[in-house]
Amino acid sequence: MKTTCFMRGMLSANDSLPPIDALVVEDDPVINLHLVDALESEGLQVTEFYCAETALAELRRRSDVRLLVTDFKFRSELDGLALAWKARELHPRIRLIIATGKAREELGGMPEGTVYLGKPFGVAQIQTALSEALGEVDAAIARKAR
Repeated sequence: MKTTCFMRGMLSANDSLPPIDALVVEDDPVINLHLVDALESEGLQVTEFYCAETALAELRRRSDVRLLVTDFKFRSELDGLALAWKARELHPRIRLIIATGKAREELGGMPEGTVYLGKPFGVAQIQTALSEALGEVDAAIARKAR
């Protein structure tokens, strides 16, 4: 099955402080929107994608991405775990969150420091994962940028 890959566009937070740039990669439009809304409400600048290949092209193009939030399973050849490893190769300091309905143990080897976000999740779980991934200082800076 061929999947159409596209990016909905750049969604910006507040310009008062440099925002933390994040990519969200989720092929379910409802979950994608939920993640984007939650991250933007925390002050992050988010670009969203619906497949890993398009997100990987963006990661290759940009040097300012600080956070990647990705689903584990896609209807394409590249899965979220492979995307996370490629993101870490391109951006050694990038923070990673993998969202999945699978148990953490089923994922195999995740890049060091990757935060697991179990599905289903709500805003509180996203905020916790964000604080864990970015650290309290970066998360507080992002919130001040709102």
